[in-house]
Amino acid sequence: MERTGDSRIPLKQIEGVLQPISEAHGMPNDAYTSDVYFAFERDNVFGPSWTCIGFAGDLPQNAYVKPVDFMGLPLLIIRNREGEIQVFHNVCSHRGMKLVKEAGELKGMICCPYHSWAYDLNGKLVGTPHIGGMNQHRDERFRCEKHGLKPLRSTVWMGLVFVNLSGDAEPFEDFILPLAQRWKAFVGENGLDLMRQSDAGENLEIEVACNWKLAVENYCEAYHLPGPSFS
Repeated sequence: MERTGDSRIPLKQIEGVLQPISEAHGMPNDAYTSDVYFAFERDNVFGPSWTCIGFAGDLPQNAYVKPVDFMGLPLLIIRNREGEIQVFHNVCSHRGMKLVKEAGELKGMICCPYHSWAYDLNGKLVGTPHIGGMNQHRDERFRCEKHGLKPLRSTVWMGLVFVNLSGDAEPFEDFILPLAQRWKAFVGENGLDLMRQSDAGENLEIEVACNWKLAVENYCEAYHLPGPSFS
């Protein structure tokens, strides 16, 4: 049987969705329940492109960090002391320990709870306790500049934080251009300043315990949209 890049996912199960409507069929059940499908989609659908993982407004001040779980990957959004937002893997370069568990302001460094390796808010490794032996916190054979937090390619657009997991997606400006052109009618003198995150007005959050595709498919169905009554 012909298969996708992941040898455990039959290609023909996916191709059936793209057939003419008289021959097409929906995704198999495994596509909504299998961890294999989930990882495949993360690495092959979202990974090579640009994906939004949060709001810049969720980091309300400088020296603020926010951990994000993105499809099973621990990421860390950091607004450094100068106000620049960057995204890193939320993993210590030493033994892979998760570094930050809760969002909040940092007075000092990001410190690993395992062996206390410390990173500044630009992801640089600045502290390696006892790396050269007892009370020897430096070793000339070890270069701290090579072992900082692992950054992701990221950008902020209209208050939204985007990342490219693979690191080789098209420039973000090219990626977002079709949407920016569609929204030209909302452009003010300073760009897309008529559409932005606001704390005013109502806010609705719905948590759904389902695979991401089920939520998207349900949202896209026209049955749920208001319209004229035909009764």
